[in-house]
Amino acid sequence: MQVKQEIEKEKEATLFAGSSLEFSVDTDTNRIVVKVVDNETRELVRQIPMEEMLALAKAMNQLQGLLLRTKA
Repeated sequence: MQVKQEIEKEKEATLFAGSSLEFSVDTDTNRIVVKVVDNETRELVRQIPMEEMLALAKAMNQLQGLLLRTKA
């Protein structure tokens, strides 16, 4: 188990080498978004949370608002 954890740490370190982090707030969900961007190509390497999760959170917020309006 220890070896697997060390491999994961090395994989993460390699992923972020030569990359920069960009922080922003998603306007629809008010959630913090972290983007890992390649310094040379400016290509998006990874986004946390993923776009799909932000879309899901937005849809849930809309449904919650709809439920509150129908109960009032």
